[in-house]
Amino acid sequence: PGISTKFSPGATQKTYIKNLHPIVQGFSEGQKVEVHLVAYYPILDMVNYKSKLTPITTVESAGKYSTIAFAGPDTELYDGKKVSNNSAIVFFGVTYPFIWTSNAEFFFKNAVNWLTRDTDGDGLIDFKDNCYLVPNAGQADTDKDGIGDTCDTIANLPDLTIEKIEL
Repeated sequence: PGISTKFSPGATQKTYIKNLHPIVQGFSEGQKVEVHLVAYYPILDMVNYKSKLTPITTVESAGKYSTIAFAGPDTELYDGKKVSNNSAIVFFGVTYPFIWTSNAEFFFKNAVNWLTRDTDGDGLIDFKDNCYLVPNAGQADTDKDGIGDTCDTIANLPDLTIEKIEL
């Protein structure tokens, strides 16, 4: 056994679900979720760093400090460059997996899935798919709301069963 210099400052902290996203599927916007943040570091200061990433979870309800954030294809970043059409970025600030809560582990696995899987089998990786639970290879979005026509009505969505992955 070894001794680590990393520690958890005590009880788990709360992170708020800021935006609904596949990474936090099954949770509600505004819900507080238990995670360990080692001395609240690292987190993404959305305001001071003028981050263009979209926060998914934050350490406070106002959303200034993000613990999980993302940028999808074609998102313009702080330096003026854009995320390529075949890429996405996930900032995951819940570090030190040896003290992760089950929620942090769930979010991390969902982030990996979102970046690498084609959940509905339509040939599009989830981060590129505007309706990742229902096959829609054509990506039709008649009302231009960013959600595929096949997912515009809740009746079209299947029951979601979460698949466990081993890391």
